[in-house]
Amino acid sequence: MAAAVRDAGIPVLVTHGAGDEVVPVADGLRAFDDLAAEADRVGATAVGELPAPTGDELTATRFTDEDPPVLFARSSGDVTVAVFDGGHELVYYPALDWLARVDAASRA
Repeated sequence: MAAAVRDAGIPVLVTHGAGDEVVPVADGLRAFDDLAAEADRVGATAVGELPAPTGDELTATRFTDEDPPVLFARSSGDVTVAVFDGGHELVYYPALDWLARVDAASRA
């Protein structure tokens, strides 16, 4: 199914808490890799294998100073992944801002 999503150009934001004990962080990274261009894939299975995010990568996540710190971020085409310092939880602002921007773009 990932190939169909990627080929259709559907925007995807994957956010994952580094300490999630319900869904392993490797699942979020694998989802990103399934949607990303080959050159952009992470290939990591643990947080300790991930490089620190850069400024440009952080901007794409839409996390703010009020949100948990982002430990890793990467974008590839229409998909962005952010691994944050947290557990199995939703970080509201980045998710809602992303949805609003996707909705606005679809109406343009």
